[in-house]
Amino acid sequence: MGKIGSIHREFTKVINVKSISDLERKHLLKILHSTRALDTTLKAILDYYGIRDNNHSLGEYLKQFVNHNHFRLGNI
Repeated sequence: MGKIGSIHREFTKVINVKSISDLERKHLLKILHSTRALDTTLKAILDYYGIRDNNHSLGEYLKQFVNHNHFRLGNI
């Protein structure tokens, strides 16, 4: 399943925190797993278009979307 499986697992973890009674912990886990899913999704899109460099952070991924020159992908 690859990256799609990883993304799906992270969102499944977001859903599974519903049984945690500590609201602060529950919200932190939701943020953590949602962010991990977003990270993997952005990385997969950048890899698909061949525009990802060696930087590994959400901010760098977003910069790559802004600064790319791929002809099939619009600019942000």
